[in-house]
Amino acid sequence: MNSLNARALALFVAMVMMCFQAMASPTLPTHYYVVVSRSLSQDGMKEAFSLAQATLHVAAKGGDAVTVLLGGESPEELVTLQVPKELAQANRHVMARLDEAQGYSARIFQRLRGLQPANQDANIDIPKAARFIGQRLQSLRNQEHPVLILVGSPMHQERRKEEEFASMRDSLIPNDDFIVSDTPYSVGWGQGQALQGVPVHHVFVNGSAPCNNLHDDGLRRFWGLYWSKLGARLVTFGNDRAAPTRFANFALQPQEYEIKPEGKLIMRSAIRTYVPTILSEEAATTASKVTGDTRKVTIALQWADDSDLDLHVAAYLGSQGLFQAP
Repeated sequence: MNSLNARALALFVAMVMMCFQAMASPTLPTHYYVVVSRSLSQDGMKEAFSLAQATLHVAAKGGDAVTVLLGGESPEELVTLQVPKELAQANRHVMARLDEAQGYSARIFQRLRGLQPANQDANIDIPKAARFIGQRLQSLRNQEHPVLILVGSPMHQERRKEEEFASMRDSLIPNDDFIVSDTPYSVGWGQGQALQGVPVHHVFVNGSAPCNNLHDDGLRRFWGLYWSKLGARLVTFGNDRAAPTRFANFALQPQEYEIKPEGKLIMRSAIRTYVPTILSEEAATTASKVTGDTRKVTIALQWADDSDLDLHVAAYLGSQGLFQAP
Protein backbone atom coordinates (compact mmCIF):
# COMPACT_ATOMS: atom_id res chain seq x y z
CA MET A 1 0.00 0.00 0.00
CA ASN A 2 1.50 3.34 -1.01
CA SER A 3 1.68 6.32 1.36
CA LEU A 4 -1.22 8.15 -0.34
CA ASN A 5 -3.60 5.23 0.13
CA ALA A 6 -2.40 4.79 3.72
CA ARG A 7 -3.18 8.42 4.54
CA ALA A 8 -6.61 8.11 2.89
CA LEU A 9 -7.37 4.97 4.90
CA ALA A 10 -6.22 6.61 8.13
CA LEU A 11 -8.44 9.64 7.44
CA PHE A 12 -11.43 7.38 6.72
CA VAL A 13 -10.90 5.42 9.95
CA ALA A 14 -10.61 8.68 11.94
CA MET A 15 -13.89 9.97 10.47
CA VAL A 16 -15.68 6.71 11.28
CA MET A 17 -14.39 6.85 14.87
CA MET A 18 -15.57 10.44 15.24
CA CYS A 19 -19.04 9.46 14.02
CA PHE A 20 -19.23 6.58 16.52
CA GLN A 21 -18.08 8.89 19.34
CA ALA A 22 -20.70 11.47 18.41
CA MET A 23 -23.39 8.79 18.35
CA ALA A 24 -22.23 7.43 21.72
CA SER A 25 -22.06 10.88 23.38
CA PRO A 26 -25.08 11.53 25.62
CA THR A 27 -27.43 14.31 24.50
CA LEU A 28 -27.22 17.35 26.70
CA PRO A 29 -30.34 17.94 28.81
CA THR A 30 -32.51 20.97 28.15
CA HIS A 31 -32.97 23.59 30.86
CA TYR A 32 -36.04 25.80 30.44
CA TYR A 33 -35.77 29.19 32.18
CA VAL A 34 -39.26 30.71 32.51
CA VAL A 35 -39.13 34.39 33.53
CA VAL A 36 -42.54 35.70 34.61
CA SER A 37 -43.39 39.36 35.19
CA ARG A 38 -44.09 40.29 38.81
CA SER A 39 -46.36 43.19 37.66
CA LEU A 40 -49.33 41.17 36.52
CA SER A 41 -53.06 41.69 36.61
CA GLN A 42 -55.13 38.82 37.99
CA ASP A 43 -55.93 37.62 34.47
CA GLY A 44 -52.28 37.96 33.48
CA MET A 45 -51.22 35.96 36.52
CA LYS A 46 -53.54 33.10 35.56
CA GLU A 47 -52.16 33.05 32.02
CA ALA A 48 -48.57 33.14 33.28
CA PHE A 49 -49.25 30.26 35.66
CA SER A 50 -50.83 28.19 32.87
CA LEU A 51 -47.82 28.79 30.63
CA ALA A 52 -45.31 27.88 33.36
CA GLN A 53 -47.29 24.75 34.16
CA ALA A 54 -47.50 23.80 30.47
CA THR A 55 -43.69 24.10 30.25
CA LEU A 56 -43.42 21.62 33.12
CA HIS A 57 -45.93 19.20 31.61
CA VAL A 58 -45.42 19.50 27.84
CA ALA A 59 -41.89 20.63 26.98
CA ALA A 60 -39.72 18.93 29.64
CA LYS A 61 -38.54 15.34 29.23
CA GLY A 62 -36.35 12.92 31.22
CA GLY A 63 -33.16 14.61 32.44
CA ASP A 64 -34.44 18.12 31.64
CA ALA A 65 -34.96 20.92 34.14
CA VAL A 66 -37.45 23.79 34.42
CA THR A 67 -36.65 26.89 36.47
CA VAL A 68 -39.38 29.47 37.04
CA LEU A 69 -38.27 32.97 38.04
CA LEU A 70 -39.90 36.31 38.78
CA GLY A 71 -38.48 39.11 36.66
CA GLY A 72 -37.61 42.56 37.93
CA GLU A 73 -34.67 44.57 39.27
CA SER A 74 -33.42 41.42 41.03
CA PRO A 75 -34.81 38.25 39.41
CA GLU A 76 -36.04 35.76 42.00
CA GLU A 77 -36.04 31.98 41.54
CA LEU A 78 -39.33 30.34 42.56
CA VAL A 79 -38.78 26.66 41.81
CA THR A 80 -36.55 24.32 39.80
CA LEU A 81 -38.01 21.01 38.69
CA GLN A 82 -35.42 18.36 37.82
CA VAL A 83 -37.02 15.61 35.74
CA PRO A 84 -35.62 12.14 36.60
CA LYS A 85 -33.62 10.63 33.74
CA GLU A 86 -35.63 7.40 33.90
CA LEU A 87 -38.64 9.40 32.66
CA ALA A 88 -37.07 9.77 29.22
CA GLN A 89 -40.39 8.99 27.52
CA ALA A 90 -42.48 11.07 29.93
CA ASN A 91 -45.76 12.42 28.60
CA ARG A 92 -47.86 15.25 29.99
CA HIS A 93 -49.84 12.87 32.28
CA VAL A 94 -46.66 11.45 33.84
CA MET A 95 -45.26 14.96 34.26
CA ALA A 96 -48.51 16.18 35.81
CA ARG A 97 -48.33 13.41 38.42
CA LEU A 98 -44.67 14.20 39.13
CA ASP A 99 -45.51 17.89 39.45
CA GLU A 100 -48.39 17.17 41.83
CA ALA A 101 -46.21 14.90 43.98
CA GLN A 102 -43.46 17.52 44.25
CA GLY A 103 -45.85 20.48 44.58
CA TYR A 104 -44.04 22.69 42.05
CA SER A 105 -47.14 24.18 40.40
CA ALA A 106 -48.74 24.76 43.80
CA ARG A 107 -45.71 26.77 44.93
CA ILE A 108 -45.66 28.80 41.73
CA PHE A 109 -49.38 29.55 41.99
CA GLN A 110 -49.15 30.60 45.64
CA ARG A 111 -46.26 32.93 44.89
CA LEU A 112 -47.94 34.52 41.88
CA ARG A 113 -51.24 34.88 43.73
CA GLY A 114 -49.43 36.67 46.55
CA LEU A 115 -48.06 39.37 44.26
CA GLN A 116 -49.50 42.82 44.87
CA PRO A 117 -47.75 45.04 42.31
CA ALA A 118 -48.00 48.82 42.54
CA ASN A 119 -48.91 48.80 38.86
CA GLN A 120 -50.01 46.05 36.49
CA ASP A 121 -48.03 46.78 33.33
CA ALA A 122 -46.72 43.17 33.06
CA ASN A 123 -43.17 44.54 32.92
CA ILE A 124 -40.51 41.81 32.92
CA ASP A 125 -37.40 44.03 32.93
CA ILE A 126 -35.96 42.14 29.98
CA PRO A 127 -32.42 43.60 30.19
CA LYS A 128 -32.11 42.46 33.84
CA ALA A 129 -33.44 39.01 32.96
CA ALA A 130 -30.96 38.71 30.08
CA ARG A 131 -28.00 39.63 32.30
CA PHE A 132 -29.16 37.31 35.11
CA ILE A 133 -29.49 34.31 32.77
CA GLY A 134 -26.26 35.18 30.96
CA GLN A 135 -24.26 35.25 34.19
CA ARG A 136 -25.86 32.02 35.35
CA LEU A 137 -24.97 30.22 32.12
CA GLN A 138 -21.28 31.12 32.40
CA SER A 139 -20.74 28.21 34.78
CA LEU A 140 -23.00 25.83 32.82
CA ARG A 141 -21.48 26.17 29.36
CA ASN A 142 -21.57 22.84 27.46
CA GLN A 143 -23.54 21.19 30.29
CA GLU A 144 -27.08 21.94 29.15
CA HIS A 145 -29.17 23.32 26.30
CA PRO A 146 -30.74 26.50 27.77
CA VAL A 147 -34.08 27.81 26.52
CA LEU A 148 -35.33 31.22 27.69
CA ILE A 149 -39.09 31.84 27.98
CA LEU A 150 -40.38 35.34 28.83
CA VAL A 151 -43.95 35.75 30.05
CA GLY A 152 -45.22 39.31 30.11
CA SER A 153 -45.14 42.57 28.21
CA PRO A 154 -42.62 43.33 25.44
CA MET A 155 -42.87 47.02 26.41
CA HIS A 156 -39.99 47.58 28.83
CA GLN A 157 -40.60 50.11 31.63
CA GLU A 158 -37.74 51.67 33.57
CA ARG A 159 -38.45 52.08 37.29
CA ARG A 160 -35.40 54.26 37.94
CA LYS A 161 -36.06 57.96 37.37
CA GLU A 162 -32.71 58.59 35.69
CA GLU A 163 -33.48 55.90 33.11
CA GLU A 164 -37.11 56.82 32.38
CA PHE A 165 -36.09 58.23 29.00
CA ALA A 166 -35.64 54.62 27.82
CA SER A 167 -39.13 53.41 28.82
CA MET A 168 -41.40 52.10 26.08
CA ARG A 169 -44.39 54.00 27.46
CA ASP A 170 -47.09 55.40 25.18
CA SER A 171 -46.16 53.03 22.34
CA LEU A 172 -42.60 54.36 22.05
CA ILE A 173 -39.91 52.22 20.42
CA PRO A 174 -36.15 52.94 20.85
CA ASN A 175 -34.01 53.17 17.75
CA ASP A 176 -31.03 50.85 17.18
CA ASP A 177 -28.59 53.26 18.83
CA PHE A 178 -30.01 52.30 22.24
CA ILE A 179 -28.55 48.81 21.79
CA VAL A 180 -25.02 49.95 20.93
CA SER A 181 -24.90 52.88 23.39
CA ASP A 182 -24.70 53.19 27.17
CA THR A 183 -28.40 52.75 27.91
CA PRO A 184 -30.47 50.15 29.80
CA TYR A 185 -30.54 48.17 26.52
CA SER A 186 -26.75 48.09 26.13
CA VAL A 187 -25.37 44.65 25.22
CA GLY A 188 -21.73 45.53 25.83
CA TRP A 189 -21.61 43.30 28.92
CA GLY A 190 -22.46 40.21 26.84
CA GLN A 191 -19.89 40.75 24.05
CA GLY A 192 -22.10 38.78 21.68
CA GLN A 193 -21.47 35.47 23.44
CA ALA A 194 -23.32 35.58 26.78
CA LEU A 195 -26.37 33.75 25.40
CA GLN A 196 -24.79 32.11 22.39
CA GLY A 197 -27.31 29.90 20.57
CA VAL A 198 -30.06 30.32 23.19
CA PRO A 199 -33.58 30.30 21.69
CA VAL A 200 -35.84 32.98 23.20
CA HIS A 201 -39.64 32.65 23.33
CA HIS A 202 -41.55 35.79 24.36
CA VAL A 203 -45.22 35.15 25.09
CA PHE A 204 -47.56 38.05 25.90
CA VAL A 205 -50.22 37.83 28.61
CA ASN A 206 -53.58 39.55 29.00
CA GLY A 207 -53.39 43.29 28.37
CA SER A 208 -49.69 43.36 27.43
CA ALA A 209 -49.81 43.02 23.64
CA PRO A 210 -48.63 45.82 21.31
CA CYS A 211 -51.27 48.40 20.38
CA ASN A 212 -51.18 47.86 16.60
CA ASN A 213 -49.28 46.08 13.81
CA LEU A 214 -46.76 48.91 13.49
CA HIS A 215 -46.04 48.64 17.22
CA ASP A 216 -45.74 44.85 17.02
CA ASP A 217 -43.34 45.00 14.06
CA GLY A 218 -41.18 47.67 15.74
CA LEU A 219 -40.92 45.78 19.03
CA ARG A 220 -40.25 42.47 17.28
CA ARG A 221 -37.42 44.06 15.30
CA PHE A 222 -35.90 45.84 18.33
CA TRP A 223 -35.91 42.76 20.59
CA GLY A 224 -34.79 40.56 17.70
CA LEU A 225 -31.74 42.80 17.31
CA TYR A 226 -31.18 42.96 21.06
CA TRP A 227 -31.13 39.18 21.53
CA SER A 228 -29.02 38.60 18.41
CA LYS A 229 -26.34 40.94 19.75
CA LEU A 230 -26.13 38.70 22.83
CA GLY A 231 -25.80 35.61 20.65
CA ALA A 232 -29.40 34.48 21.23
CA ARG A 233 -32.27 34.19 18.73
CA LEU A 234 -35.85 35.40 19.17
CA VAL A 235 -38.00 32.62 17.70
CA THR A 236 -41.39 33.28 19.36
CA PHE A 237 -42.94 36.72 19.81
CA GLY A 238 -46.66 37.00 20.38
CA ASN A 239 -49.80 35.94 22.22
CA ASP A 240 -49.46 32.25 21.33
CA ARG A 241 -51.16 29.78 23.67
CA ALA A 242 -49.65 26.86 21.73
CA ALA A 243 -46.13 28.16 22.42
CA PRO A 244 -45.13 25.34 24.85
CA THR A 245 -45.23 22.88 21.95
CA ARG A 246 -42.54 24.99 20.26
CA PHE A 247 -40.17 25.30 23.20
CA ALA A 248 -38.37 22.00 22.51
CA ASN A 249 -38.01 22.69 18.77
CA PHE A 250 -34.41 23.82 18.31
CA ALA A 251 -34.78 23.98 14.53
CA LEU A 252 -36.88 27.16 14.62
CA GLN A 253 -35.07 30.11 13.07
CA PRO A 254 -35.66 33.81 13.78
CA GLN A 255 -36.12 36.64 11.32
CA GLU A 256 -32.79 38.35 10.69
CA TYR A 257 -32.35 42.09 11.28
CA GLU A 258 -29.47 44.49 10.71
CA ILE A 259 -28.39 47.29 13.05
CA LYS A 260 -28.94 50.72 11.48
CA PRO A 261 -27.32 53.36 13.75
CA GLU A 262 -28.43 56.98 13.39
CA GLY A 263 -25.81 58.62 15.59
CA LYS A 264 -28.29 59.66 18.31
CA LEU A 265 -30.88 58.19 20.65
CA ILE A 266 -34.45 58.46 19.33
CA MET A 267 -37.73 57.14 20.75
CA ARG A 268 -40.33 56.81 17.99
CA SER A 269 -44.06 56.48 18.45
CA ALA A 270 -45.91 53.55 16.89
CA ILE A 271 -49.13 55.59 16.79
CA ARG A 272 -49.70 57.28 13.45
CA THR A 273 -50.14 61.04 13.52
CA TYR A 274 -52.83 62.38 11.19
CA VAL A 275 -52.24 65.85 9.82
CA PRO A 276 -55.44 67.56 8.62
CA THR A 277 -55.50 68.93 5.09
CA ILE A 278 -56.32 72.67 4.93
CA LEU A 279 -58.77 73.55 2.19
CA SER A 280 -57.09 75.46 -0.61
CA GLU A 281 -58.27 78.96 -1.53
CA GLU A 282 -59.96 77.49 -4.61
CA ALA A 283 -61.81 74.90 -2.55
CA ALA A 284 -62.87 77.55 -0.03
CA THR A 285 -64.23 79.75 -2.84
CA THR A 286 -66.19 76.79 -4.22
CA ALA A 287 -67.63 76.12 -0.77
CA SER A 288 -68.72 79.75 -0.35
CA LYS A 289 -70.53 79.62 -3.70
CA VAL A 290 -72.37 76.47 -2.64
CA THR A 291 -73.47 77.97 0.67
CA GLY A 292 -74.22 81.37 -0.82
CA ASP A 293 -72.48 83.08 2.10
CA THR A 294 -68.77 84.00 2.01
CA ARG A 295 -68.78 84.19 5.82
CA LYS A 296 -69.38 80.43 6.09
CA VAL A 297 -66.50 77.96 6.15
CA THR A 298 -66.70 74.30 5.18
CA ILE A 299 -64.47 71.94 7.18
CA ALA A 300 -64.08 68.29 6.25
CA LEU A 301 -62.04 65.22 7.17
CA GLN A 302 -60.80 62.66 4.72
CA TRP A 303 -58.89 59.43 5.43
CA ALA A 304 -58.20 56.15 3.69
CA ASP A 305 -57.88 53.49 6.39
CA ASP A 306 -59.88 51.96 9.26
CA SER A 307 -59.31 54.83 11.72
CA ASP A 308 -62.26 56.24 13.66
CA LEU A 309 -62.10 60.03 13.54
CA ASP A 310 -64.52 62.53 15.10
CA LEU A 311 -64.74 66.20 14.15
CA HIS A 312 -64.92 68.97 16.76
CA VAL A 313 -65.09 72.59 15.55
CA ALA A 314 -65.26 75.90 17.45
CA ALA A 315 -65.66 79.37 15.87
CA TYR A 316 -63.11 80.83 18.26
CA LEU A 317 -61.23 79.82 21.41
CA GLY A 318 -63.68 79.30 24.26
CA SER A 319 -66.82 79.29 22.10
CA GLN A 320 -69.38 76.51 22.00
CA GLY A 321 -68.04 73.70 19.84
CA LEU A 322 -69.87 71.72 17.19
CA PHE A 323 -69.43 67.94 17.04
CA GLN A 324 -69.89 65.50 14.19
CA ALA A 325 -69.07 61.77 14.15
CA PRO A 326 -68.88 60.70 10.47
